[in-house]
Amino acid sequence: MKKFFIIPLAFCILMLICKPLREFVKNIFQYIFEKLAIVILFIVFYIGVIPTKLLMAMFKRDRLRLKENKNSYWLEAKNDHDYELQY
Repeated sequence: MKKFFIIPLAFCILMLICKPLREFVKNIFQYIFEKLAIVILFIVFYIGVIPTKLLMAMFKRDRLRLKENKNSYWLEAKNDHDYELQY
């Protein structure tokens, strides 16, 4: 007869202890992964973006064509479509 009271009582006590513990662990991991995401973004930036910029500057590549036309950043469109015959 005592088994019927001890098992549900132990289960209730375990659930009362586990819920705050689960919330605590969840908050700790959330904090850790927020900081880890910032570190990963810095690593990607410094390993990927900055060496690319340095190589582009070293080989004098201007992929955005910012240097060739100082008046405007717009590129001239190539008009090789015949709009009268498009339908």
